[in-house]
Amino acid sequence: MSPLPKFLHHASVDQAPFLMQQTRVDSHPINQIVVTAALRTSGFLTQLSDTQLRLFVTLLTFQKPSGAVRATARELAHTLGQHEDITRTNLDILQKVKWGGAAILYCTQDHYHPSKQVLAPLIIPAPKPAPPQPRVPMATREQVIRHSQQTYGRPIEEVRREIERQLAPVGLENLSKDEAEGVHLLMKQGVSQDQARLVVASVLLEEIRQQIAWLPYRAAKTPARYLVAACLDHYAPPRGYELPKVDIEPGLDIGVQAADSSTPFTVPESSLTVPES
Repeated sequence: MSPLPKFLHHASVDQAPFLMQQTRVDSHPINQIVVTAALRTSGFLTQLSDTQLRLFVTLLTFQKPSGAVRATARELAHTLGQHEDITRTNLDILQKVKWGGAAILYCTQDHYHPSKQVLAPLIIPAPKPAPPQPRVPMATREQVIRHSQQTYGRPIEEVRREIERQLAPVGLENLSKDEAEGVHLLMKQGVSQDQARLVVASVLLEEIRQQIAWLPYRAAKTPARYLVAACLDHYAPPRGYELPKVDIEPGLDIGVQAADSSTPFTVPESSLTVPES
């Protein structure tokens, strides 16, 4: 640690208006000027005029890296923006001001220093380093994976059953087996439970399955809503979907509506296979 100027030692920290606080960070000293409450309560301000106080505070800003505070009359005059002769005159007056039984200012080799009664040193010891922490061995990749599997892993079948349990509809006790299955099938397609109940109340399970099978062939922007409408309105097969050939009397109205029309769908004679007599 750099030694403090001789005239700064053995000062009263409790009564000094200013402190030169020195701390250490990473073995490097850090110095700063600290204003204390004694500047207000000790009567120091009553000893100085406004001009003298301004000059003294300006001097305190010339702190060196070692902690010493010193400045020449030329440096002070340049900082205050005044002629050097005026600054020297004010410095001479300031040296005659007494505080704590001694002058508040000294001059050595054309450098001015505050006295120990006004600027007392306060050396703060460096904090003790923290004790070394025990080194924790780094886990290998295999150890991390094994720990995660043992702690958080669950069998896939258990996870699947849990998901099905959470997604399963509730309150289906009053439905028949086919109706309950229809609700399950529709909800898997994104249909709400209320809408699914509405569908199974009037649509057979086999038709629900058929409409679900046809759904991928329809260009539906909202598949769930389209599926509900297709079931309730008995939509015909989508375009391009080949129906199995059946033997039906020509011109017979089979009562199936087209997907985009309310007109009953009539099988044309050209698409029917008439059994040979």
